[in-house]
Amino acid sequence: MNLIYILSIITFTNAIRVAIVGSGAAGSTAAYYLTKAAEQNAGDVDIDVFEKRYVAGGRSRVVFPHNNETYDSVELGASIFVDANKNMVKAVNDFDFDLADKGTDGFGIYNGKNFVFKSSSWTYLDYVKLIWRYGFSAPRKVQTLVKQAIDKFLLLYNPEFIRNHGPWEHVDDMLAELDMIDLVKEDALSYFTNSLFANEVVEAATRVNYGQNLDTIHALGALSVEGGNYKIFERFLEESNAHVHFGSEVIDVQRSRNNQWEVYLTSGKTANDYDYLILAAPLPIFQVPYVKLHVTLLTTNATTYADNALPGLGENPPTMILTTNEEARKHSSYFTKPSPLNFNSINYVQQAKEGSDEHVVKIFSEDDDAWSDGDLHSLFGGPQNVRWIHRHTFNAYPYLQPRKQIEDLPPFKIDEGLYYTNVMEPMISKQMINIAIIGSLLAGASAQVYPTGTMGPTNPMPTMDTAINQGSDARLLSINGPDDFCLFAPQESGPEIGDVEGEVVAWCTKPRNNARLIPDGTITAVHYQKTPAFVQISALGDFTKVNVLSGDAGGELDPHGATGEGNPIGGNVTALVNGQEQSYEEWMSFQSDSMFCARICTNSPYNGWDAATWCQHELDEMGCEYVIPMSYEDGVFDSCDADAGFPPGVYPQDGDNYSTFHQYYEGTYTGGDGLVTSYTVGTTVTPTGPATTPASSNCTPMPSPSHGIDIANPTVDYPAAPTPVAQDDVRYDLKLHPSGGSECLGLNGDVGNDAALAVVSCDNAPSWSIKRGGPTLIRYAPDNNYCVDAGDNAGKVYTCYTEQPNQQLYYTDDNRIAKDGGLCLTDDNGSISFTGCTDNNQSQVFSA
Repeated sequence: MNLIYILSIITFTNAIRVAIVGSGAAGSTAAYYLTKAAEQNAGDVDIDVFEKRYVAGGRSRVVFPHNNETYDSVELGASIFVDANKNMVKAVNDFDFDLADKGTDGFGIYNGKNFVFKSSSWTYLDYVKLIWRYGFSAPRKVQTLVKQAIDKFLLLYNPEFIRNHGPWEHVDDMLAELDMIDLVKEDALSYFTNSLFANEVVEAATRVNYGQNLDTIHALGALSVEGGNYKIFERFLEESNAHVHFGSEVIDVQRSRNNQWEVYLTSGKTANDYDYLILAAPLPIFQVPYVKLHVTLLTTNATTYADNALPGLGENPPTMILTTNEEARKHSSYFTKPSPLNFNSINYVQQAKEGSDEHVVKIFSEDDDAWSDGDLHSLFGGPQNVRWIHRHTFNAYPYLQPRKQIEDLPPFKIDEGLYYTNVMEPMISKQMINIAIIGSLLAGASAQVYPTGTMGPTNPMPTMDTAINQGSDARLLSINGPDDFCLFAPQESGPEIGDVEGEVVAWCTKPRNNARLIPDGTITAVHYQKTPAFVQISALGDFTKVNVLSGDAGGELDPHGATGEGNPIGGNVTALVNGQEQSYEEWMSFQSDSMFCARICTNSPYNGWDAATWCQHELDEMGCEYVIPMSYEDGVFDSCDADAGFPPGVYPQDGDNYSTFHQYYEGTYTGGDGLVTSYTVGTTVTPTGPATTPASSNCTPMPSPSHGIDIANPTVDYPAAPTPVAQDDVRYDLKLHPSGGSECLGLNGDVGNDAALAVVSCDNAPSWSIKRGGPTLIRYAPDNNYCVDAGDNAGKVYTCYTEQPNQQLYYTDDNRIAKDGGLCLTDDNGSISFTGCTDNNQSQVFSA
């Protein structure tokens, strides 16, 4: 992305407003350096960053062994970057980050039958080995070519070069000035002329860094790496003055009447218009294919691989095994494709944590079923040697295909004040081009980057008597008493809670924190306990009323989650302990269709155990009565003091000794990006019960929690309609024509809850009951009970509820179906949804 162009035209004499879409490498770097540029020019810049996920960092992310943050974090991707990446190096120095030791005890290049090369601890011997196998000229030629390419790229850090040759609006102009057009048009196999050296040594590096073979990657890809660490991007955001809006997906941008840029989210138009708009996320209209990388992480107490685990492994194999597909390619022809290896690399990456006998091993592969649990057990000598397994699949890197037609790429500058960062991603790693070019010259974001236990957009400050919002995405767990608590449950009925742990939302017994209300009649028992180490609560009832699927045995929620981002991601947890509601970082909760329990650890350490131990989160299949032992008697509502007892899974032995139960389980986790991770933990036999159920005292009977509010029909005060009109123009049995065309508005399938609106032939289309003006219901046929819905069921019909806010719509004088907040029903080539209302937009016309 040539955002050099932005700085060349931005003046900071007046306050400017900038929107950045995406908080990954490009977006966070742009925000940080743009803020720095404003400070250097004594200017004022106001930046908003919109991120659809609930964490920053884009494709950079970490996990913790055993899903336990007391262990050292592990990067899911290839976590290296090179010295030539000047801005990454500068960030490490500026922020005083420690560099992790990524060295190995040696590496080998493996072709599926044997090692074609093994390094040693003696650099001179390695050099002799290289010359013996590949000749003298090949390694020297590659070294020279790499240096030449890096030297060209480093010109982008030279202010004098930028002043004399830039800025550039198009990729081909920049590459021409750098004399790199031929480089990105050529594949690496052709560029590195000695095929044996290229196919074995250079390909091994590209397969681990990009998951591709040399005959598909272009030459420059061999120079760049996936690079970066999410902490750098989080720090870019934290160090800037920008505002980050997590959970905010941008669906459209429009130029406003005053020549600024309007940004539309799924929830409607943003409050601000912007002088400059930076698109730092992939645009659907410029699709880039990605390498789908399958990552398998595990911990093992084995210090090396098992004998004969792989053909030709031999004795004392290297800890890092890189691969080349040359052997398969030699035996392929026009009629037979090569049979690739089932992994790109295997590497002992680090110790699990200081003092541990466990080692973390990372395996990259292109096949999702390449490494079963049995395969891993064989690789390390048996199941007793594999302690923890974590699998993840994600679009890791762009396919770095040679670009024969560079002029076909989109421009850096799409329109006046509108810029696109991912232009060069098909040719150069996003980290390298965006951090190198954008980074040095641009800009930072978020006073609102929040870890678990702090406040943010989806976990607002504790506030009582807020508006009722049954479509809220607030993420709050709270235990203030038997009549004042919030639990986590699904946004919508349908999926099992274990499949949506990362996206559950708050349901509360009182109107508070902009959260959803638990319907009266849901809860049949509540037991609240306060101990010296924690507060805890149990409740029985019909939790299908808060969208828990009938028959769902439930799931465990905690501040860690399979990705370390928390379940739910970005959730906040509070308790009223010393007269003031406060946030706490260690907690656990279980939720099923008939039972809820939660513990918030408020005092650490207590009796020698810290809060993370009292709120132990690795016993997710054991359930409430084992992990949170207390009363679960139905029909009783009480508040008690209680002893702390022992942490979950801890059993007292003779003297001052203890034994600890470690559960064996398998599970999956769905993150905020929709990707699924599976994991297994432990090998121990399951005990029959907890060590003890602590004694309780000072129990006080309490009334059943009830708010006395009809949630389906809350009292709502509406602002004026988008287009004020008379309220007495009532029409029935009207067919609506999307975009003013000849077809009609109907449904995709039979009428019923969640039936999607669609454009259909008027012969099969329903009539709609409509009243001009509003607010009013827009009903499917006069005597039916399904209405157009703009809430969780947006773009669908749902059972009609009088005065339900998300069904209170306006049919305006200019034939638009609108909702307060600037949302209009829109026909996007046959796909019907609510988007931001815009002037002169024929796709938002539904003529009668």
